[in-house]
Amino acid sequence: MVSTCPWRGTFLLASALLVGTLPGAYAADALSPARQREVLRAAVAAYERGSDLRASQPVAAQAAFQEALGGFLALRAAGVDNAALEFNLGNTYYRIGDTGRAVLHLRRATQLAPGEARMTENLHFVRARVEPQIPSSVESQVWRQLAFLHYETPAAWRFTACLSFILPGWLLLFLWLRWPVRGLLFGGGVCVLLGLTFAASLLYEQRVETTTPAAVVLTDAPLRHGRGAGADLALDRPLGPGVEVRILDERGDWIQVELNDGRTGWLPADSLARV
Repeated sequence: MVSTCPWRGTFLLASALLVGTLPGAYAADALSPARQREVLRAAVAAYERGSDLRASQPVAAQAAFQEALGGFLALRAAGVDNAALEFNLGNTYYRIGDTGRAVLHLRRATQLAPGEARMTENLHFVRARVEPQIPSSVESQVWRQLAFLHYETPAAWRFTACLSFILPGWLLLFLWLRWPVRGLLFGGGVCVLLGLTFAASLLYEQRVETTTPAAVVLTDAPLRHGRGAGADLALDRPLGPGVEVRILDERGDWIQVELNDGRTGWLPADSLARV
């Protein structure tokens, strides 16, 4: 977990990755590569200025962070979409006190660049400051421990593992058809089984993300048992910015969500954003 430092080195490393990543004809028309670099340099400089002023001039620091945020949002509006930009947006939102959007963009960053330690550390850092803290249910924690390869390894790694096992496995089985040696059958069967296990993990993850997409609460929002401001409260306190949920259903201006501990309820649609 990172300390309360302004993450300067990490921030600049990610910022450098933005240069030259402006995709598409529309993005090129809206913001040329040269202009993109100018906006990026100005945003980085503003963030650095805010970091230097945080202790001595907090008001000026906030103004600098707002300036940095404007630059990063301009890059996003121009079509830039990558882990570095999401990471920088998450860090900047955290510095201006918007915990909800900080978690949202750091979640997006870790999805786009799984396994990047700095992004994961900053996400954990901000998550620890979200209120209320809603731990996973005991059943969920046990399942995550049993299926740690599914939950703790990036999808890209599991995809590589799937191919690395299943292709040699089928080759061994093909060779067994020609030379019926028990070792070829055993080795091929084990490899194919492991490959199919990783494939099932990927398919299950895709199904979960499709049927119950992840979302982040952006504003204080009471969780209710039903739709409408008059419905009974499901919790005795509002969900704060940064609380992470799964979307179960959407009806009009209300969204049914599930918390980490399995409890469900309804939130106003404008109080959260999909990851």
